[in-house]
Amino acid sequence: MAFGSPSFNKGVVSFAVLLTYILILFLVFWEDVLPDVPKDQQGLSLQDAYLDLHHITEQPHPYNSHANDYVREYVLAKLDSIADEYPHVRVANDLRSNGSWASPSRGIYFEGTNILVKVDGTDPNYREKGGVLFSAHYDSVSTAPGATDDGMGIVTLLQLVEYFSKYRTERTAIFNFNNGEEDGLNGAHAFLQHPWSKVAESFLNLEGAASGGRPILFRGTSSAVLRAFKTRNVPRPHTNVFTADAFKRGVIRSGTDYSVYTEGAELQGLDLAFYKGRSKYHTKYDAVPYTDGQEKSLWAMMTAARGAGTALLNDSRTHDPDRYVPAVYFDLFASRLVLFPLDTLYIFNILFLILGPILLIGLLFVQAVIKAALNKRHDDHHAGHGPSLLTRVFTDFRLIWRWAKFGVAIIVTVGFQALLIFVFIKTNPYIIYSSPYIVLFCLTAVSFVTFTWTVTSDLPPSSHDDPADSLPENQKETLLLQSYFFSWILLLLSTIAIGKAQIGGLYTVTFWSVGLWVACALGSIETVFSVKDHPKNFTRLRSRSRSDSRSRSRSSSPSYFRRRRRTEPTEHTPLNQEQDNEHGRYTDNGNGQRGRSASRKLEDEGTIDWWLPQFIFVVPAPVILIAHIGNIAMDAMAQTLSDGNSKVAVYATASLIGFLLVLPLAPFSFRIHKSIGAMLLILFVIFGLWATLWAFPFDADTPLKVYFQQTIQLEGAVISSSSLPRSSNIHTPLSSGAIDGPIIRDVVTSLYGVPEYIHSDVVPTLPSAQGKEVECYKSHIKPGLVGCNWPSGLDMTPRPGVAPKLATIPFANGSENSYLDTFDATNFFRAEFLRTSSTSARITIQGRNTRNCRLYFDNRYIIKYTVAGGIHGMQPPYTISDPGIPELRLWSREWDKTFVVDVEWRDYIGLGEGLRGRVACEWAEYASASAGVPGQGEDPAKGGFRSAKIPALEEVISFLPTWVVVSKFTDGLVEAWEYFEV
Repeated sequence: MAFGSPSFNKGVVSFAVLLTYILILFLVFWEDVLPDVPKDQQGLSLQDAYLDLHHITEQPHPYNSHANDYVREYVLAKLDSIADEYPHVRVANDLRSNGSWASPSRGIYFEGTNILVKVDGTDPNYREKGGVLFSAHYDSVSTAPGATDDGMGIVTLLQLVEYFSKYRTERTAIFNFNNGEEDGLNGAHAFLQHPWSKVAESFLNLEGAASGGRPILFRGTSSAVLRAFKTRNVPRPHTNVFTADAFKRGVIRSGTDYSVYTEGAELQGLDLAFYKGRSKYHTKYDAVPYTDGQEKSLWAMMTAARGAGTALLNDSRTHDPDRYVPAVYFDLFASRLVLFPLDTLYIFNILFLILGPILLIGLLFVQAVIKAALNKRHDDHHAGHGPSLLTRVFTDFRLIWRWAKFGVAIIVTVGFQALLIFVFIKTNPYIIYSSPYIVLFCLTAVSFVTFTWTVTSDLPPSSHDDPADSLPENQKETLLLQSYFFSWILLLLSTIAIGKAQIGGLYTVTFWSVGLWVACALGSIETVFSVKDHPKNFTRLRSRSRSDSRSRSRSSSPSYFRRRRRTEPTEHTPLNQEQDNEHGRYTDNGNGQRGRSASRKLEDEGTIDWWLPQFIFVVPAPVILIAHIGNIAMDAMAQTLSDGNSKVAVYATASLIGFLLVLPLAPFSFRIHKSIGAMLLILFVIFGLWATLWAFPFDADTPLKVYFQQTIQLEGAVISSSSLPRSSNIHTPLSSGAIDGPIIRDVVTSLYGVPEYIHSDVVPTLPSAQGKEVECYKSHIKPGLVGCNWPSGLDMTPRPGVAPKLATIPFANGSENSYLDTFDATNFFRAEFLRTSSTSARITIQGRNTRNCRLYFDNRYIIKYTVAGGIHGMQPPYTISDPGIPELRLWSREWDKTFVVDVEWRDYIGLGEGLRGRVACEWAEYASASAGVPGQGEDPAKGGFRSAKIPALEEVISFLPTWVVVSKFTDGLVEAWEYFEV
């Protein structure tokens, strides 16, 4: 049954392999390029949005900074101007929402400064329920202007407010321009305290975890809301459930407001974020000039948010409660969104695990019966020749090797991959940071060479070997069955993972397994249809068992039926043809020279008709799916090494991707020309030597991140506290304050980074660390990183600055805070502790020129806390669980606020033991980041402020090598603290 398919020879198959891979990889990378901005922007204005982005990102503007107030005023003014134009638009300047919530590691009290907008929909039924929330945060971290995190999200929301005001939708739109996301998702929590939070039923959150490029829909709660990203709504969708699986399991060490909306409010929603260029994330390079794609990147977010938002507001199918189930989703070449429920994949896998082998065994049984009938007819003429099958199984090592080498090839490939990873990690572990695709190529090349060359290797023939088993078509069928068996095992494991952990990214296993099943079925069906080509009265004379075995096996092969028909002997047939067929490969050409035999030429010409459909079912689909995942994984994960992520995990991910790109080729590897492997091997040697011996892994475009913090130990800032512990390495006071002011006992500068570079290459470049004793240790806050501390020195002591309009604090001892009005450098905060019962105390704290203070509890965990002026009780479901919390973080919308906190703890023994720990306040602004902020340097009594000064950070910014960039270690760049005991 010939269809005129291309021949199954090395030239054709090698060409098909090269064409398939080149085309797929080209399309994957081509569609990853940002498209041009169209002239017709259909109701949006990129020019206005880009101008807004410049204003918002002039300086770093964390929650605990005066620049944050400036950004807030700018955003509020823009929204007020829109609301004045449209009566169905309302703006809420939310300066009232506050609350408390807890995680296992800390408790939070937060006073929100969110700006909310409500755009009423045309359907009255959706005015107070069934609405859609759009969210982004206008604060940045202290070390970055925040162009992508989250300036682009904010200006996109500004555009959407105006767009939906002009083009009204069916449902009501709620916009949350929230503040405090960077310090623990606090703005989203504060939103849940506002009545408008009850209007929303679903949400779209805009974020940035990198420095631009194409934004990706990296999380979605359910099939219903994911329909908003269908191609009719978002023409160029970019998404993959793999990112949600990775994020859920902490591969990316970040958090977004998505988790608060889904867990705290039980909303259905989507998380759209930037993910490329993480080396610039939370650094000075997260600025407009350094954004990957710049206007194009912003336009990509704007169009995706508009399309998905319009669908959420108008399409009832995105609000279908019956479809609020986990989903599998991915895009194909940015042109089509594939979406189906995870339960569908789970059920299909179970059915396919059961029915697939049964149906395939049935087809193989029919094939075996037909072969047995043909062999029996042939054996009637050659009775008694050849060993039995049982004898061959136990004595023919070549046969055993052919059935075992697929598994051996996997083991060998994994072994070489592990060896290569070991070499990379030992010689240049961070080369994947800046050159992820070079590393991926090396790992893929090693996979191809080791796997295909192992699979195509063979043992010398034995006396009773069946030469037909060596035919590429027969080995292809054998490897198809082995690949299917392997994929069945993987499918079983993935189905268990889906059922227990809901890992949707394992859909690739299903597609590959189905393709292999179809290919195996085609091979069996081909045998059935080829029977009609078999000569009825065919006999072949053989005098040896090996010859008989050869004729019997070939007579049962589909390729033989067509080959026999084309080469029936006639009176013109050469007498040596039988010898040629017998001995296989060479014959005499009449001149005493050996030439290629007729049978070998026929074999090379190829005779299998159905190999191409089998190739199409087995190779392209899994390669496309893995290439998409690999592209995302390399861009998202490679630069997480500076966050402390495991090098082994990142390299192993690249290794797995490389191996999975090669694995589908196994059945066709016998017809892939060795020159392809040799070429890949040469390129591997070149790139491998460059990557391990010569390349430096960091530069200004992909800088290594280090994390800064400075701590100050005070004495005398705590009032009504006794038995204050002293550290063993207290320094002589650097300075003293006013008569009632505290003194500074110790100032320490800390830098955290990867262990290979932080101590030897980074810290020595800083003048303040030179000649000092530098102590390095493993960080428990950022696992995988090393922290290095050294005494700062008097000239590197930070100053807290002065906030506008200082208030007087009524402390219990009758004193006031007049000392905070001074400019003395030691007056960072003041605290008072009063025990109110055997298991409770009242703590009063006021920091200078700050909105953030903390309490650390060393000997007792807190089981309850309340803050004066705040809402009593904890925000559900974020309550305090046993055994309590070791830390309490306090956030105020006002500068120099006095926090009055009541805390309770358990006394398990009943001895009335008190409470011990540390009290601290934080500062997050510095001179260079505050330059140009309105009010800086002006009279605080008239609304101006004096910015905090952090000389040690300014030194780090000035003296770090060009291939290193600084980021914040925690909420506060500076933390001043003192021990307390109640």
